[in-house]
Amino acid sequence: MCFPNGGVEIVDFGTNFFHPLNARRAIREATNVIGGYNFVDAVITHLHYDHYSLIPHILGTKTLRMVYLPLIPKPKRIRDMVCKLMALQSVILLRSGKATLDEIAKKAQAACLICRGNSITPAKGFNVKVLWPPPTLPSPIAERVQEKLEAVYQKAEKLMEMTNVKDEVERKAEKIKNIVEDCARKLEENERKPIEIGSLPIFPTLTAESLRQRQSPEAMMMQLEREVLAHFRDAINDLSLVLKYYHYDNAVALIPGDNSRQVLDYLSRLEKCRFIRHRQLVFLRGAHHGTYYGRYLGKHKAIVTWMSWTRNMNAQPHLGYLHTSKLIVLAEDTEHLHIAKCSLYPYWQHYRIHTCTWSLGRSTMYVEC
Repeated sequence: MCFPNGGVEIVDFGTNFFHPLNARRAIREATNVIGGYNFVDAVITHLHYDHYSLIPHILGTKTLRMVYLPLIPKPKRIRDMVCKLMALQSVILLRSGKATLDEIAKKAQAACLICRGNSITPAKGFNVKVLWPPPTLPSPIAERVQEKLEAVYQKAEKLMEMTNVKDEVERKAEKIKNIVEDCARKLEENERKPIEIGSLPIFPTLTAESLRQRQSPEAMMMQLEREVLAHFRDAINDLSLVLKYYHYDNAVALIPGDNSRQVLDYLSRLEKCRFIRHRQLVFLRGAHHGTYYGRYLGKHKAIVTWMSWTRNMNAQPHLGYLHTSKLIVLAEDTEHLHIAKCSLYPYWQHYRIHTCTWSLGRSTMYVEC
């Protein structure tokens, strides 16, 4: 997201399973994009390392002015389990020899945990409203998230005993929990202003060494470690940030993270979108790479929807986006960018393009391949 004040905001940038050549190409292109801007912020919609693992590698000599992360919401049991599983994830990745804990921290001046009710002002005339997660999850969603977390938590306990890392994980988990709870208390005092947390103590990211190799970090792990990481990622999808960008009072972009249909349906009851200017978007990112959809997204009409979908995903892109957008960009990898012209065709019709440009006042949004 590029703003007229000379700032640029990175919204998620990472990989999990990857070919090093593609990862290096993506890093090179992203570095070129942000090179001409005065300052860089980063929004990480949720704590899956494939959404942030490449961010340190595109900054060059720049530092991140601010990193925005989702607050881990209550109930307490959910917060405790997420903190502990985050700590375990960091230990597993560090011991795989492919990850380090402080790559983003070394590149960031400050960090904020944000939740529903917060508002960010990246540039004059622009405002970002945080719609999800709330400080406390509503009961139906909390029950579903807790059920998933309990299942992976049992496997995590077994894994910690097997690998003799329980003490190390406990120390890291306590550190994360203290930061989260301190931030939550401050947010209760001032609902709209994000609170700086000062550091990112548990943030595993891919190292430069891993980008030169053909195997991903997970390829070197034992089966139980891979299962724990995979189930943990699934369990925290519904804790993703949902962000809506406004240019003055006109909505321009919507980022729904990896939230499930249950969350997006629930959000439709909270956010009424009564005015047309709040429903019409320039840019919509498909939830969970375009495979999730919900009633809240269905309230909007977008010029372009972006899906970072790949062929190795279990689910296909959701057909609901055909009714939401005039144009769908299906980014399969760094070389293939396909377009579905939904306003002209009632079915998927792919086109390869070089550049598409849409302008909105002084702000230009573009897609390049």
